[in-house]
Amino acid sequence: MVAAELEWLPGGESEALPSWLVVTLVTALCALVGFGTVGLALAVLGVMAPAPTLGLGALVTIALVVALAPWRTPAARDGDAQVPALLAVALVAGAVVFAMAHHAQHVLLDRDPGGYVLTGRWLATHHSLAVPARVGAFKHATGVTFASPAMFTDRHGTLSFQFSHLLPVYLAQARWIGGDRLMFLAPALLGGIGLLAFYALATRFVRPWIAVGAVAALATNLVESHFMRDAYSELPTQAVLLGALWLLTRRGTARPVVAGFTGLLLGATVMARIDGPLYVVVVAIVIGAAVLARRRGDADGRALVGAAAWLTVGTALTTALGYLDVSLRSSQYLQALAGSVNLQYLALAIACVGAVALGVFAPKLFTRPARAFGGRLADAAGLATGAAFVALWVVRPRVQHTRGAPHPETAALQLLNHVKRDPYLSYYEHSMQWQAWYVGVLALAAGIVGVAFLVREIVGGRGGRRGLFVVAFLPVTAAYLWNPRIFPDQLWVMRRYLPIVLPGFVLFAFVVVELLWSRFGAAARGRSRIWLRAAAGALAFVAIAWPSYVSSTVRGERTEAGFLGAVNRVCDRLGADAAVVVLGGGAPPLEQVLPQTLRSYCDVPVALPTRTSRTGPFVMHAADFTKLAADWKRAGRTLFVVGDTTATIRATVPGAEPAGEVDAVNRLFLQERLVVRPNGFRSEVYRFVIARVPTR
Repeated sequence: MVAAELEWLPGGESEALPSWLVVTLVTALCALVGFGTVGLALAVLGVMAPAPTLGLGALVTIALVVALAPWRTPAARDGDAQVPALLAVALVAGAVVFAMAHHAQHVLLDRDPGGYVLTGRWLATHHSLAVPARVGAFKHATGVTFASPAMFTDRHGTLSFQFSHLLPVYLAQARWIGGDRLMFLAPALLGGIGLLAFYALATRFVRPWIAVGAVAALATNLVESHFMRDAYSELPTQAVLLGALWLLTRRGTARPVVAGFTGLLLGATVMARIDGPLYVVVVAIVIGAAVLARRRGDADGRALVGAAAWLTVGTALTTALGYLDVSLRSSQYLQALAGSVNLQYLALAIACVGAVALGVFAPKLFTRPARAFGGRLADAAGLATGAAFVALWVVRPRVQHTRGAPHPETAALQLLNHVKRDPYLSYYEHSMQWQAWYVGVLALAAGIVGVAFLVREIVGGRGGRRGLFVVAFLPVTAAYLWNPRIFPDQLWVMRRYLPIVLPGFVLFAFVVVELLWSRFGAAARGRSRIWLRAAAGALAFVAIAWPSYVSSTVRGERTEAGFLGAVNRVCDRLGADAAVVVLGGGAPPLEQVLPQTLRSYCDVPVALPTRTSRTGPFVMHAADFTKLAADWKRAGRTLFVVGDTTATIRATVPGAEPAGEVDAVNRLFLQERLVVRPNGFRSEVYRFVIARVPTR
């Protein structure tokens, strides 16, 4: 890397967005920071009530918008920017409306989105991330437990929610404003902000009309469309990350308020996800660039150092809040991942120190190689980047079969998918093939060419601010392509690639479209120009057509569609003065997926009977249930048991009085696949059998 490509602030390409779109996007990003930071801070403190949260969030948002004054920042003066901007917004709006029309109702805690929704629902009604479970007659009861997947309990019987909590904070605020319906629609809105930020970022690389094509390719991609329908933490991560990278590529980033706000956005990735430090590595590059400019004695070197300092401060603030959240309100989750999390923070610190060192010594380190090898160094860097991606795509699956800890779910899916049964397989060697399934082979190949070209430009000193996106893209992509550290079923595993990897490959493919159309096409003459521009058009068409086709094959897919109504019926059968013991049964067992659902939606105390072993009989016997029911009656509540069949209940609590059955059925659940992309549906079916426990 040579010095010139680190010049991330001065000069640069002209703005390609009209002022109204700049104001809209900046305001949306301010709202994410304002309502997110205020809400998360109050949630950590256990005082996230509607009035102070929404009031302070609105004040912070307005203050940020006024301070940034986006209407005064550079905007496109050319009227030709208006039409593509309007078309891009229309595409984004269409994607949002489509996702809303097929939104999930993830009310059972079977996977992460259920955890986020139930956390948000609890926050909306109880204003705290702590769940007191050992209450009333459960306080001194023996033979009961309270923890379930994604729910940790301490020695006092207080439960905490797994994961980082920025997304639940947004969901809780959405519920205050528009009830459960808006809470389920909020992920689509977050995805829309991410798509809008992607368009803005794309215009820094390609002309607006080509950027519209890039938005169409991403918005129609099944990965983007699928995750916009449900509560995934990658959605706010994508929005704040792409928004921050867009701001870093614009003029005016040297203003302290803009640099600080950009830092707040980058650090918000840590508020959203515990692996957020991976996305913050770009800060190290900015620091190195500022130090280098200062060392060279550039006229604006002092301003660049100041901007880098404000960027670092902003990033540190929201990063600290995100870390404080998981350390205080999800400490067992943090402890479980302490090794990888600490490694990420250590790598970030080393990157920052290394960037400063490079800024100080870069002229000596890079001047001689640059002079000795000239353009060959840049060519070699570009070729090496492209070759690495091709090797991951073509060579790795043939020479490696990645393996990890055995997982019973892997064996179950292998049986379902009619493939070799080996619970140790993780399938990570196919990570580039996964990208091709959804982006398309031709578009992915073009994306590799595009990123290789941009690396060549950066090393050759011609990357400008755009180099920051490439620098942010490469380490995250390398880490998650090599080892995504997630259960490998489709589409689940693709969530790792949503914030920057998938948008990056799509954008780089359209960089090639831009090159074919303008850089090479404009330089050519006669038929050569026609053929080059025809190739550009064909590539753009295929890059949009393939993901559109893939999405169309399963366009109606939904997760737990209609399950909210089923849960509400269960709550009605229980009543407000109930206490519940969930007996289990079903696949996955109700004792795993249902307890926190009943706490968050029915607002009743819930426990699970302890088993003698993982699959053994319950410790509690019929007499124990009767005694517990009598204790709850004295406390003013009626004890119910919930299982998946009447036989299960009768075998456990003889004499239990039936109180109703509720079925939850969704026939549009996307099939889980391991070695091919999903292309059909399966049914989600649950039965909740409710019975009243006799007191004698």
